[in-house]
Amino acid sequence: GLPLKGDSHASFCMYFVGRSISGCLVACLKLYCGYFRPMFYSKCQLDTETGKCMNENEDDVTDSHRSFPSGHSALAFCTMTMMTLLLLGKVGPQRFWNTSGQVTPTTLLWKKVGCLLSLGPMALAVYISASRIHDYKHHPADVLAGVLIGYASATFAHSLYYPSVNSNWCAGYPLEQTLMCMSSSNKGYPLGGGESSSLSAVMQNNNNNDDDDDTFLKHNRSRRSTSEMTSDDEISHDEFPLESV
Repeated sequence: GLPLKGDSHASFCMYFVGRSISGCLVACLKLYCGYFRPMFYSKCQLDTETGKCMNENEDDVTDSHRSFPSGHSALAFCTMTMMTLLLLGKVGPQRFWNTSGQVTPTTLLWKKVGCLLSLGPMALAVYISASRIHDYKHHPADVLAGVLIGYASATFAHSLYYPSVNSNWCAGYPLEQTLMCMSSSNKGYPLGGGESSSLSAVMQNNNNNDDDDDTFLKHNRSRRSTSEMTSDDEISHDEFPLESV
């Protein structure tokens, strides 16, 4: 396969885009909804007679009005989803061959183990989100909204810089590199599959095309040489015709 190039740059850009989208959506919704947190009354120290908050810390009072959606859940699912997608891309769930290009039971087993281990970050995201309900910081609806925002932002950002993790030949490679690889191929295999089963097959296809081009050029040169020799013979006969005896 091709050497991995630009992976650090692509992963950083993916993280920046995903976090920016998720953070902006959460901040706007918090300001628009102004939903009370479950612990609003204890945080506000509400005076039942006057109906005013007795807590002099305005930041605490303001924060207790911003329950929907859960920012921690959005942050956890955004970052952990992107990390999981990166790990799954490196494992390549649909790349069932080994370095020799053969499918073996050992290869299939390690693929399954790798895919299961790649889901580890998602378990951490679930724990963080559940803790927001357990600690009485958010309502279940707040957490669910944060989970959806984080997951959607992460998958969208990943699609901008990496192919699908289910691609059977370019999963885990930065999208820019795979597009350059396809543009150098005459067939232009689509992302996510095609006639080729690996990046090395595309490179082999390019080598075969180069060999075909060299053969074609050599054939043209030989035909041109033959044509020039034939035209020279005709000219010599025209300039020096044989005299009849």
